[in-house]
Amino acid sequence: MKKQELINLVLKITNSYEDYPFNNNNREKILWTTIRQKSNKKL
Repeated sequence: MKKQELINLVLKITNSYEDYPFNNNNREKILWTTIRQKSNKKL
C-alpha cells in the first residue's frame, strides 16, 4: 500500500482530515503529513 492510499483509507473510515503543520507556507516540499481528528484537532 502506498502512502496516499493509506491516507485515503484512514480519512475514509475516521472523522479526520489531512494536515501539514511542519511545512513551509508555500508547501513546495511536503515533509510530514498528519491526520487530525475533526472534533478536537488532535493528532
